[in-house]
Amino acid sequence: MSDSKKSKVSLRSLLDANDEDIDVEGDVEFPRISRQPHYELSDDEREALHFRLDALLNGVRRIQRMADPEFEFEAPSDIIRQNRIDLCRQAASFLGDVCGDWIKLSENDGLDPLDFVRMSLQVWQPVLDMQDENDFFWEDVLEELSNMPFGDEPEIFVSAPRPPGTSKQPAKLTQKRLTALQWAEFLRAREIKPKAYKQQISLAYGADFETIRKWRLAAEKLFGSDFVNDRLQDASRGFGLPNRFPDYAAPLHAYGQQYRNMMGFSEIDIDVFIEATFGKDNS
Repeated sequence: MSDSKKSKVSLRSLLDANDEDIDVEGDVEFPRISRQPHYELSDDEREALHFRLDALLNGVRRIQRMADPEFEFEAPSDIIRQNRIDLCRQAASFLGDVCGDWIKLSENDGLDPLDFVRMSLQVWQPVLDMQDENDFFWEDVLEELSNMPFGDEPEIFVSAPRPPGTSKQPAKLTQKRLTALQWAEFLRAREIKPKAYKQQISLAYGADFETIRKWRLAAEKLFGSDFVNDRLQDASRGFGLPNRFPDYAAPLHAYGQQYRNMMGFSEIDIDVFIEATFGKDNS
C-alpha cells in the first residue's frame, strides 16, 4: 500500500474477526510505534496497531466465554483473573503507544506531585472504573488525594506498622533494588549476554552484581516469594519497565540513578554510562 493511500479497518470487521485468528496469551511482544518526531503513522505502524486491537478484542471475547456459566467449560476463577490482568496490561500498553507522549499528562500539569497523581487518575478513571454503579473505589481514592493537602489523614493510603529501628521506607528501598533484578530478567529474556547486562546494571546502580543478586532474598523476605516471582516474570515479558528495547540505555540509567540518589551515591553521567557499558559509538 502506498503512503498516499490510507488503510482502513472498520470496527465491525474487527468484531467479526475469527476468535481463533489472534490470541494474546503467551509471551507475545507486539510491534511498537516509533517514538521519532514524525506526525503520521507508517503503513507498518498502522498495521501493527490493527493487529494489536484485533488481539485485544479477541481476548475480551475469550474471557467472556471462559466466565460464561453456560459455556461447555467454565474456567477456574484464578485462570480468568490472570487472563483479565494480562489483557488489561496489553490494553494499557496499546493505549500508551497510541497516545504517545504528546497527549499524556506531565507532572508540570499538576500543582504538586499529589495533584498530578489525582489528575492522572481522574483522566484515566473511565478506563479504570468497572461498569458497576455500586463501585465507588476510585471516587474514594480521588477524594482522599484531594483532601490530603488540607490535612486530612488518609484512610486508604495508610502505612502498616513497622518494627522499631528499621528504615522509614523499607518497601521503597527494596522496590528500588528489585528493579535491578527486573532489568536483569528483562535483558536476559532478550538474549543479551549475561556478562554485558550484569556490567550495565552494576554500573547503573553502583553495586556489584553479586550484591545485587542477594537483593532477591531481601525482597522475598519483605514481600513474599510469589510477589517477587510475579514481578520478575512480568519484567521478562516487558511489563513493569519501560519497554524501549533495544534502546534501553537511558531508562536503565534513570532507574539506577533513582537508587543512587536514594542511597546518597554519586551520580554517573549518562554519556559516561553509555560509553562505559555500550561502547563509545553509542554515546
